[in-house]
Amino acid sequence: MSADGDIEYTPEFIALLETTWGDGFLSPGGPAEVREVVQGLALEGSTVLDVGTGLGGPAMVLVRDRGVAQVTGIDVEAPVLAGARARIAAAGLDQRISLRQVAPGPLDFAASSFDVVFSKDTLVHIPDKPAFFREVLRVVRPGGWFAASNWFRSDAPFSPEMALYCDHGPLKFALATLEEGASALAGAGFTEVAARDRTDWFARETAREAAWAEGEGRAALIEAVGREASEAWIARTRLRAVIAAQGQLRPGHLRGRKPLAG
Repeated sequence: MSADGDIEYTPEFIALLETTWGDGFLSPGGPAEVREVVQGLALEGSTVLDVGTGLGGPAMVLVRDRGVAQVTGIDVEAPVLAGARARIAAAGLDQRISLRQVAPGPLDFAASSFDVVFSKDTLVHIPDKPAFFREVLRVVRPGGWFAASNWFRSDAPFSPEMALYCDHGPLKFALATLEEGASALAGAGFTEVAARDRTDWFARETAREAAWAEGEGRAALIEAVGREASEAWIARTRLRAVIAAQGQLRPGHLRGRKPLAG
């Protein structure tokens, strides 16, 4: 949702993303990338806050694959939550995954409510990352973790292709560098902060997506949203592959731990 309250994830846009990135997902990597984000964390029986839960795919992976006891998924937009509710109910997971629509800003949860706060590619929409990380620190339990993937930028000036991608797309981005993200996480009070650059993976992934969209995936995209919208999306997919290869759009993982009390 934009700052003026407009819905950014329209049904048509959701259909394009899901056709490209898989059932229940609004960003690349699918279940494998969710597992990468939380790799090494002890999640069995834990409670997780999923920030920007989208269509619910990541939450379902956490419950099914990693044994999370309860996920609370929050998002600012009703259309994606409607899709998530349908998928979660169909999978019989609605007793373990609850969803809530929220407004941008402070998290409406008591202090120390969750063992882990997770997010897949949502921080790119949050302008004030230091304030967000302070809220995450508040709601996670002492000794608990924040683990997220996100889209970042390089520290170089935008290339013409990067400027075009950011200024003329359906989403509004608040891009930081991976280093700025890690610094903000540490500044909020997290320890054991780790940042993992996923640029090489993303460049390969976006090149594959562009080839798929222009080839065998074209028919699926047209069936989902029609020819005109599909051709615009294919052009954007091609542009994303260019800026990924340039190293201008640089996804990564962030992780930090809340210090133990005392």
